[in-house]
Amino acid sequence: MVDTHRQAALLKRQRQQLRGTMRNVMSHVNSATRAQKAKRIVSQLLGHALWRNASTILSYWPLPEEPDIGALHRYALQKRKRVALAHPLHPGEYRIMPSKKAFPQCGSSPLVIAAIMNTWVALPHKIMQRAMLLLIPGLAFDRRGYRLGRGSGWYDKLLGEVPPPAAPTVTVGICYTRQLLTMLPVGSQDQPMEWLCHERALVSSLD
Repeated sequence: MVDTHRQAALLKRQRQQLRGTMRNVMSHVNSATRAQKAKRIVSQLLGHALWRNASTILSYWPLPEEPDIGALHRYALQKRKRVALAHPLHPGEYRIMPSKKAFPQCGSSPLVIAAIMNTWVALPHKIMQRAMLLLIPGLAFDRRGYRLGRGSGWYDKLLGEVPPPAAPTVTVGICYTRQLLTMLPVGSQDQPMEWLCHERALVSSLD
């Protein structure tokens, strides 16, 4: 038990240090470069069968270190797909994106985003059983598909509720190549993404 506690404490310290490192790395990337790379990420997704086959897209509004894929949301609505975005203050909860309303800008604070999303309809849990593309950002990913989040456990809770592999749910980690590392420190409860999408490629992490 002592060893288990020590291992957990070590893992926590490693992740905290790495979060600081990754935030520093991304702080040196200017907004124009980020926007250009985000467009390429959107193109990678739009050109893949994962996107075409999904009737429901679960996604996010980007925080400063995260790729802005808002164009993907708008295109999905045009194609009559259902789009739901992660509520920043309610772990595991998604709100359905209306087709004609004002949306927060990239980099808006969680409180601003939450205030707008509180006027949206919550996504029924039963929809999680349908064909769905789950797009998840992170501070870093490794080539095995493991993710380094912000430490709140928001997506950890969600991934624990995602239907088993037999269900038509596909998880995709969204990142810049600068956020792609060889190996992250992980624990026994961590779940890898099935796919990783960055500005250069959309690749399976299971290969």
